[in-house]
Amino acid sequence: MLKWFLSFCLLTLGLFAQDTFTTKVGENQIFVTSLKDNVVDKDRLIPKNEEDKKFIAEVYKDKKINKHNVVLIKNPNFTALIDTGYLDTLDKLQAFLQDNKVKSEELDYIILTHAHPDHIGALMGEENPFTKAKILMDRKEHDYWIDGQNEAIKNTLERLENIEFFTHDKDLIIEGSGLKAIVAYGHTPGHNIIMIGNHLAFWADLVYAFDVQIKHPQIAVSFDVDAEEAIKTREKFFKEFKDKNIQILGAHMPFTEPIILTNF
Repeated sequence: MLKWFLSFCLLTLGLFAQDTFTTKVGENQIFVTSLKDNVVDKDRLIPKNEEDKKFIAEVYKDKKINKHNVVLIKNPNFTALIDTGYLDTLDKLQAFLQDNKVKSEELDYIILTHAHPDHIGALMGEENPFTKAKILMDRKEHDYWIDGQNEAIKNTLERLENIEFFTHDKDLIIEGSGLKAIVAYGHTPGHNIIMIGNHLAFWADLVYAFDVQIKHPQIAVSFDVDAEEAIKTREKFFKEFKDKNIQILGAHMPFTEPIILTNF
């Protein structure tokens, strides 16, 4: 029994060290990969009081590493990528797609949770390698950046000819796909969570500093366009996902596998 238990522990530790994860939800084959390891920048956190400051200092006595995750979905009727990572991880992204028998030029859809450069980066080069892909995103997100002052993001979105906006009361792509865009505004004006079936969520940038924000969701980050709205959104979905026992994937997390909030 002891030998079995130790083997199980080692297996569990091994899983959490991996940069890839696969599962199946309905007809959708799900492939998750981390494109880059990033050190969490604690100076990006915005404490509200002295207690928050002390908690942040305690958590980050040692550096913490975030994965940077994207999700590939292979459905019998289409292929879709949730977010694209950075421009400098394009080669790794294309290798990940190739490993899963998807050519960049044959990808059908790219679902953008929002338009920060670490999520649209693969589209920010001189040429778009995803020539066939239709881009799905929130209209509010699109319009915010088109009307804004960030020329790099604005120019990228203006170059994309094949954009379709989310319809939040319907499945994405085709009826019965099991994919839904869920409004989660605050981090950006059109930030969305993507539901994959009824029990798996890719919550994108709902959280940046997992070890802190999972305990203190009222701590925002400087990346948030509207910090107060981001806090309310985070608190709302923490409660909802705990109550419904939803499995969570995220862009900035210490791990690539889904987690359940009640375990934290």
